[in-house]
Amino acid sequence: GIGLSVCLLIAMALQYPFSTTFPIGPDAPAHIRDALKLTKEYPGDSTGVSILARSAYPLSITLFNTTRILPISWADRFTWWMAIGHIAVGISLGLFVYRIHSWQAAAIGMSIWAPLTMVFNNHFASGTLPQLWSLAFLLLFLERFAAKSVIWSSILLLIILFSHPITAVLVLLALLIVIPPYWLNRKHFNTQEQRLLQVITI
Repeated sequence: GIGLSVCLLIAMALQYPFSTTFPIGPDAPAHIRDALKLTKEYPGDSTGVSILARSAYPLSITLFNTTRILPISWADRFTWWMAIGHIAVGISLGLFVYRIHSWQAAAIGMSIWAPLTMVFNNHFASGTLPQLWSLAFLLLFLERFAAKSVIWSSILLLIILFSHPITAVLVLLALLIVIPPYWLNRKHFNTQEQRLLQVITI
Protein backbone atom coordinates (compact mmCIF):
# COMPACT_ATOMS: atom_id res chain seq x y z
CA GLY A 1 0.00 0.00 0.00
CA ILE A 2 2.77 2.43 0.86
CA GLY A 3 4.65 1.56 -2.33
CA LEU A 4 1.59 2.13 -4.50
CA SER A 5 0.74 5.44 -2.82
CA VAL A 6 4.32 6.69 -3.27
CA CYS A 7 4.25 5.69 -6.96
CA LEU A 8 0.92 7.50 -7.39
CA LEU A 9 2.34 10.54 -5.62
CA ILE A 10 5.40 10.68 -7.89
CA ALA A 11 3.38 10.04 -11.06
CA MET A 12 0.88 12.80 -10.30
CA ALA A 13 3.68 15.23 -9.42
CA LEU A 14 5.72 14.51 -12.55
CA GLN A 15 2.82 15.21 -14.88
CA TYR A 16 3.21 18.86 -13.84
CA PRO A 17 6.67 19.64 -15.34
CA PHE A 18 5.92 17.43 -18.35
CA SER A 19 2.58 19.06 -19.21
CA THR A 20 2.83 22.66 -17.95
CA THR A 21 3.64 25.67 -20.10
CA PHE A 22 5.32 28.72 -18.58
CA PRO A 23 4.48 31.30 -17.26
CA ILE A 24 2.27 29.92 -14.51
CA GLY A 25 0.29 32.58 -12.70
CA PRO A 26 1.81 35.83 -11.41
CA ASP A 27 3.99 34.29 -8.69
CA ALA A 28 6.36 32.14 -10.73
CA PRO A 29 8.20 34.99 -12.54
CA ALA A 30 8.51 36.87 -9.24
CA HIS A 31 10.17 33.90 -7.53
CA ILE A 32 12.59 33.50 -10.43
CA ARG A 33 13.45 37.22 -10.30
CA ASP A 34 14.16 36.95 -6.56
CA ALA A 35 16.42 33.94 -7.13
CA LEU A 36 18.34 35.90 -9.77
CA LYS A 37 18.55 38.97 -7.52
CA LEU A 38 20.06 36.84 -4.78
CA THR A 39 23.14 36.34 -6.94
CA LYS A 40 22.94 39.85 -8.42
CA GLU A 41 21.94 38.60 -11.88
CA TYR A 42 18.85 40.79 -12.06
CA PRO A 43 18.82 44.60 -11.74
CA GLY A 44 16.82 46.16 -8.95
CA ASP A 45 16.85 47.99 -5.64
CA SER A 46 17.35 44.78 -3.65
CA THR A 47 20.14 42.41 -4.62
CA GLY A 48 22.33 39.88 -2.88
CA VAL A 49 21.69 39.27 0.80
CA SER A 50 19.45 42.34 1.03
CA ILE A 51 16.80 40.54 -1.04
CA LEU A 52 16.52 37.97 1.76
CA ALA A 53 16.11 40.68 4.40
CA ARG A 54 13.32 42.37 2.43
CA SER A 55 11.55 39.25 1.21
CA ALA A 56 8.61 37.54 2.91
CA TYR A 57 10.03 34.21 1.69
CA PRO A 58 13.77 34.20 2.49
CA LEU A 59 13.96 30.43 2.97
CA SER A 60 12.06 29.72 -0.24
CA ILE A 61 14.36 31.98 -2.26
CA THR A 62 17.44 30.30 -0.82
CA LEU A 63 16.16 26.77 -1.47
CA PHE A 64 14.91 27.58 -4.96
CA ASN A 65 18.25 29.20 -5.79
CA THR A 66 19.99 25.84 -5.25
CA THR A 67 18.25 24.51 -8.38
CA ARG A 68 20.65 26.57 -10.50
CA ILE A 69 22.92 23.52 -10.53
CA LEU A 70 20.43 21.86 -12.89
CA PRO A 71 21.36 22.36 -16.58
CA ILE A 72 17.87 23.55 -17.56
CA SER A 73 16.06 26.87 -17.90
CA TRP A 74 14.72 28.76 -14.88
CA ALA A 75 11.17 28.07 -16.05
CA ASP A 76 11.87 24.33 -16.02
CA ARG A 77 13.65 24.63 -12.68
CA PHE A 78 10.54 26.24 -11.23
CA THR A 79 8.13 23.55 -12.44
CA TRP A 80 10.45 20.74 -11.30
CA TRP A 81 10.92 22.35 -7.88
CA MET A 82 7.14 22.61 -7.56
CA ALA A 83 6.82 18.91 -8.42
CA ILE A 84 9.44 17.99 -5.82
CA GLY A 85 7.57 20.16 -3.31
CA HIS A 86 4.35 18.25 -4.01
CA ILE A 87 6.16 14.96 -3.38
CA ALA A 88 7.74 16.36 -0.21
CA VAL A 89 4.34 17.39 1.16
CA GLY A 90 2.91 13.94 0.38
CA ILE A 91 5.74 12.09 2.09
CA SER A 92 5.63 14.46 5.08
CA LEU A 93 1.89 13.85 5.34
CA GLY A 94 2.50 10.11 5.24
CA LEU A 95 5.10 10.31 8.01
CA PHE A 96 2.83 12.42 10.21
CA VAL A 97 -0.23 10.19 9.75
CA TYR A 98 1.91 7.11 10.39
CA ARG A 99 3.17 8.70 13.60
CA ILE A 100 -0.31 9.29 14.96
CA HIS A 101 -2.04 6.20 13.54
CA SER A 102 -0.71 3.52 11.14
CA TRP A 103 0.93 2.74 7.81
CA GLN A 104 -2.48 2.02 6.30
CA ALA A 105 -3.67 5.52 7.23
CA ALA A 106 -0.42 6.97 5.87
CA ALA A 107 -0.97 5.25 2.52
CA ILE A 108 -4.53 6.58 2.35
CA GLY A 109 -3.36 10.11 3.24
CA MET A 110 -0.67 10.15 0.53
CA SER A 111 -3.11 8.69 -2.01
CA ILE A 112 -5.60 11.47 -1.30
CA TRP A 113 -2.92 14.19 -1.58
CA ALA A 114 -1.34 12.79 -4.77
CA PRO A 115 -4.04 13.77 -7.31
CA LEU A 116 -4.47 17.25 -5.88
CA THR A 117 -2.13 18.50 -8.60
CA MET A 118 -5.21 18.25 -10.78
CA VAL A 119 -8.05 19.37 -8.48
CA PHE A 120 -8.56 21.53 -5.38
CA ASN A 121 -4.91 22.61 -5.26
CA ASN A 122 -4.15 26.10 -6.56
CA HIS A 123 -0.43 25.92 -5.71
CA PHE A 124 0.28 24.64 -9.21
CA ALA A 125 -2.22 26.88 -10.97
CA SER A 126 -0.87 30.03 -9.30
CA GLY A 127 2.77 29.02 -8.77
CA THR A 128 2.66 29.60 -5.00
CA LEU A 129 6.01 27.93 -4.37
CA PRO A 130 6.71 29.14 -0.78
CA GLN A 131 3.24 28.20 0.41
CA LEU A 132 3.52 24.69 -1.03
CA TRP A 133 6.91 24.00 0.59
CA SER A 134 5.75 25.48 3.90
CA LEU A 135 3.17 22.68 4.10
CA ALA A 136 5.98 20.11 4.02
CA PHE A 137 7.80 21.87 6.87
CA LEU A 138 4.53 22.20 8.81
CA LEU A 139 3.76 18.49 8.53
CA LEU A 140 7.32 17.56 9.49
CA PHE A 141 7.02 19.84 12.53
CA LEU A 142 3.78 18.14 13.57
CA GLU A 143 5.38 14.72 13.10
CA ARG A 144 8.44 15.62 15.17
CA PHE A 145 6.22 17.28 17.80
CA ALA A 146 4.15 14.10 18.03
CA ALA A 147 7.41 12.17 18.35
CA LYS A 148 8.42 14.50 21.24
CA SER A 149 11.67 15.46 19.51
CA VAL A 150 12.84 18.65 21.21
CA ILE A 151 15.65 19.58 18.81
CA TRP A 152 13.88 18.86 15.51
CA SER A 153 10.59 20.37 16.66
CA SER A 154 12.42 23.59 17.51
CA ILE A 155 14.38 23.66 14.23
CA LEU A 156 11.31 23.00 12.09
CA LEU A 157 9.29 25.62 13.95
CA LEU A 158 11.96 28.20 13.10
CA ILE A 159 12.00 27.02 9.48
CA ILE A 160 8.21 27.47 9.26
CA LEU A 161 8.54 31.06 10.50
CA PHE A 162 10.82 31.88 7.55
CA SER A 163 9.05 29.77 4.92
CA HIS A 164 5.69 31.50 4.51
CA PRO A 165 4.06 34.31 6.56
CA ILE A 166 0.51 32.92 6.57
CA THR A 167 1.68 29.43 7.54
CA ALA A 168 3.79 30.98 10.30
CA VAL A 169 0.82 32.97 11.65
CA LEU A 170 -1.45 29.91 11.61
CA VAL A 171 1.14 27.82 13.46
CA LEU A 172 1.70 30.53 16.08
CA LEU A 173 -2.06 30.96 16.61
CA ALA A 174 -2.49 27.20 16.96
CA LEU A 175 0.35 27.06 19.50
CA LEU A 176 -1.19 29.92 21.49
CA ILE A 177 -4.38 27.87 21.75
CA VAL A 178 -2.67 24.55 22.50
CA ILE A 179 0.13 25.57 24.87
CA PRO A 180 -1.98 26.83 27.84
CA PRO A 181 -3.82 23.49 28.31
CA TYR A 182 -0.46 21.73 28.01
CA TRP A 183 0.92 23.83 30.86
CA LEU A 184 -2.13 23.10 33.00
CA ASN A 185 -1.50 19.37 32.57
CA ARG A 186 2.31 19.40 32.64
CA LYS A 187 2.45 17.40 35.89
CA HIS A 188 1.28 14.36 33.94
CA PHE A 189 4.13 14.71 31.40
CA ASN A 190 7.47 12.96 31.50
CA THR A 191 10.76 14.89 31.53
CA GLN A 192 11.14 14.96 27.74
CA GLU A 193 7.59 16.19 27.22
CA GLN A 194 8.06 18.95 29.79
CA ARG A 195 11.30 20.03 28.13
CA LEU A 196 9.63 20.10 24.71
CA LEU A 197 6.82 22.23 26.12
CA GLN A 198 9.31 24.71 27.64
CA VAL A 199 11.35 25.01 24.43
CA ILE A 200 8.32 25.44 22.15
CA THR A 201 6.86 28.03 24.54
CA ILE A 202 10.08 30.05 24.46
